[in-house]
Amino acid sequence: MVSTVKLKIIATRNDDNEFDKVYEKMLGMAERAGMDALDVPRICGRQTQRNNVPARSPKEYFKLAVFIKYLDCLIQQLDLRFSDLTIQGLRALCLIPSHLFKDDEETIVADDLYKFYSYDLPFPQSFH
Repeated sequence: MVSTVKLKIIATRNDDNEFDKVYEKMLGMAERAGMDALDVPRICGRQTQRNNVPARSPKEYFKLAVFIKYLDCLIQQLDLRFSDLTIQGLRALCLIPSHLFKDDEETIVADDLYKFYSYDLPFPQSFH
């Protein structure tokens, strides 16, 4: 499920139509808050304290400075939280009898777990 969510986030990041929807909602929220216009912060030659994204329009600025950076951070956090080691640990939960699957996936998971943990088991022959 994590890889499915991650693929959806990557697809959203690369789809301009998705950002257009978010930007339209943002403009509506700004209007309700009484803001006249969304302006791009001024750009300096040397900026070290804030985003200094060169953009021609407010829409492009918010896409580069906020939307894409947020989605990249979200993807990175998913990668850190659900690394291969974590996934193997979660798969080990499948060994609990109440969580055992009733189809062929159980065999695939068991084989993967055996390969991963075989060196840590006192009697690997008794695993299956």
